[in-house]
Amino acid sequence: MAIERQSHTTNTTTAGYALYDDNWKGQTFLTVAAYTIDSVKIKMYRKNDPGIVTVGIYEVDINLRPTGVALTTATMTGTDITDDTDGAVYEFDLTNYALTAATTYAIVISCTGGNVLNAIFPFYSIDEGYTDGKMVTSNNGGVGWSDGTAGCDFYFTTYSPGLVTPDSKVTKQLVAASLSEIWYESAAGTMTQLADSVGNINAEAYALSMFEAYGKVFVCNGTVKKVIDFTNYKIQTDDIKDTVAGATSYPMHGTKITGAGGAGMIVDYITAIDDAAYIYGKKTNTTAFVAGELVSGTNSDDTTVKFDIKAGTTETAPTIPHFYDWTVYGNSSIYGVMPDKATAGCNWRGRALISGDEDYSHQWYMPRQANPWDWHWVANDAGAPIRGGNSEQAGEVGDDVITIIPYNKDYLIVGCANSLWNFAGDPAEGGSLLQFDDTAGILGADAWCKDKEGNLIIVATTGILIIPKGFGGAKNLTEESYPDFIKDLAYTPGTHKLTVAYDRQRHGINIFKTTLATGANSCWWYDLKTGGLFPESYNAEHGVFSAFYYEASNPDYKKLLLGCNNGYVYAHDDDAKSDALADDSNSAIDSYVTFGPIPLDKENNEGVINSLVGVTTGGLSGDTLTDSNNVTYKMWVGRSADEVVGKLKANTSPNVSGTITAPGRGRGAYHRKKVRGVFAGIRIGNSTAAQTWGLERLLISGKKGGKSK
Repeated sequence: MAIERQSHTTNTTTAGYALYDDNWKGQTFLTVAAYTIDSVKIKMYRKNDPGIVTVGIYEVDINLRPTGVALTTATMTGTDITDDTDGAVYEFDLTNYALTAATTYAIVISCTGGNVLNAIFPFYSIDEGYTDGKMVTSNNGGVGWSDGTAGCDFYFTTYSPGLVTPDSKVTKQLVAASLSEIWYESAAGTMTQLADSVGNINAEAYALSMFEAYGKVFVCNGTVKKVIDFTNYKIQTDDIKDTVAGATSYPMHGTKITGAGGAGMIVDYITAIDDAAYIYGKKTNTTAFVAGELVSGTNSDDTTVKFDIKAGTTETAPTIPHFYDWTVYGNSSIYGVMPDKATAGCNWRGRALISGDEDYSHQWYMPRQANPWDWHWVANDAGAPIRGGNSEQAGEVGDDVITIIPYNKDYLIVGCANSLWNFAGDPAEGGSLLQFDDTAGILGADAWCKDKEGNLIIVATTGILIIPKGFGGAKNLTEESYPDFIKDLAYTPGTHKLTVAYDRQRHGINIFKTTLATGANSCWWYDLKTGGLFPESYNAEHGVFSAFYYEASNPDYKKLLLGCNNGYVYAHDDDAKSDALADDSNSAIDSYVTFGPIPLDKENNEGVINSLVGVTTGGLSGDTLTDSNNVTYKMWVGRSADEVVGKLKANTSPNVSGTITAPGRGRGAYHRKKVRGVFAGIRIGNSTAAQTWGLERLLISGKKGGKSK
């Protein structure tokens, strides 16, 4: 799938410039980013036989006119272009060429026709100029160029290859849900609303989870269960089992069907087993199904399939993803019954596993392997559908299921309100359901993540747990260092959303607790390098409701993405000095570090701080490192350690305060301010928009002060 990069496709276009022989035209454009161009679309028509039409990409000179030889070209036989003066859009497939960011290039169009009666006529705007380029013209075959009429710019679109890595058959597209609608990545970094989804999900009424399997995204949203289909083609019929035509059955899952004109499809899903139905499946060739043609096939049980494509319809490609109800195959009880509600799901061992039916909160449900439409529980084979409580191999959990976590191909973890369970092997193939931890439950459906080593981190009712790669015993990371962490986290289901995410760039765990009603948040960062746990908070606009590391094909988009309270998707940017808000304004980042409580002398003795010196980062002339901005400091003293901790938390009425002048160690780094106490605490930071800071060292000088009274 090609990605549209930039275009000028105004509706107020006309065609009037004849291109033939040495009469060439060009259109310059400024690249929006560095990208590989692989095709260009041009709107045009022809008169008679214009010969061979050529489109090329050229560099430009200082006057922004084409220069040198073509960087890449494509040709088309002129008679393949319409002679209708309304014109049509034609795509010229270029040899891939890497364009540089923020650089002007020219699209040059020419043909070998010998006169105005054998020419092509490209379309151009008559009153809507293209702001990032201009039309150029040559009457000597590209030897010399001049500017065209101001405001008259060609109808064009440039494209780069789709979301596919080199030599890869896999595409990657991001999907996001926002309250009552779905958005999908239509081009690299560009999100588009899926129109059919609007009003057909409700993330306010029920928890919503999504997971990918078989080129589709499955949506679990309470009573709403949906499929976002990126791979299947769709056809429709008024009678899927046309007995008049000789059918004895409907097409079964996996059956190949063939149209009278040669179109082929492997059937994946149908919406009904009789009468009118939609058929979704993978195309086996490029021939299209057309209206009215007979389609036939033979099922694995040798029954015959025959039906006509509905009049007035043809196949629909998944150019825009299909959006439809997730039901059993053919919406028929022959294939079992799905649970009425689901709020959790995952893909494990090829099964589209779901849970979260509030009426059966302890249950889990697994359809047939490699077939998310077969939920017929009575089957008895290794890949059969199965559910908790009806199998000798795997029992009923008995605790409310909060989430299901695909640990690896051998283990699946069932996170419950008060306990953790795990499957060891597939339950339909002799696997067992075992109680992993009977003292800890998981706090929320998204209260888990995996780090780059494959360790599983869970924010549980007893603390932050880590289950090492290979499925060893769980270790509590906060049991000794912060035993009251869960109490201080103060998470309340129904009031807060808890989201846990691993940051691959910074090698740590984000723990986001966001108030559902307001976006107000209280967050934590667990640094896996140091074992430190640090508090964070964000602007209410940026209250995080979802987090996902996008392993994009394009490395520019490999980031931890955060779905926030204002409806936008954000990512951390190491170069930004302020937070971006929805109205394009910036919000200052209040960043600080505290030191203390610091004993100023031996026990029960006071000490005196005479001076403070702050050495900030940067300051070397001519280097490329970022200099620190000024840093503010505040200092408190007290008679006990707890008193100082309380003052640091309150952040009011410091004993002394000031500003350390940056960068480096200048005259403004030294502060002579005397304070006396048993313990001291210092807070250093910067809360000014568009500023950043760094501290190399903090030097404090003092002396003994005698006994504390």
